[in-house]
Amino acid sequence: MRPRAILDIIRSGENFRISTTTRMPEQGTCERCDYISSQKLCKACVLLDGLNRGSPKLGIGRTKAGAGTDGASQQRAKRSERNASGLQGKHGNFDF
Repeated sequence: MRPRAILDIIRSGENFRISTTTRMPEQGTCERCDYISSQKLCKACVLLDGLNRGSPKLGIGRTKAGAGTDGASQQRAKRSERNASGLQGKHGNFDF
């Protein structure tokens, strides 16, 4: 690696400034387990809730605000339930 490239990286880091309009999340605690979280529930509680509900992908990835309450997500959930029941009928039971 060129020494000039290293110096350029260091200089760009020194010149990096966070905008004054950027809002940083406020740190709070999870309502269930009191662990540090910037959300109402911490990520661990969201993931456990998803596993307990039978939705293992709940809490994984980014979602828009209010996700899970709109009609499109409800339709996706119904579709996935139909697909799961169709697989059980054709290929036996996949319950573990």
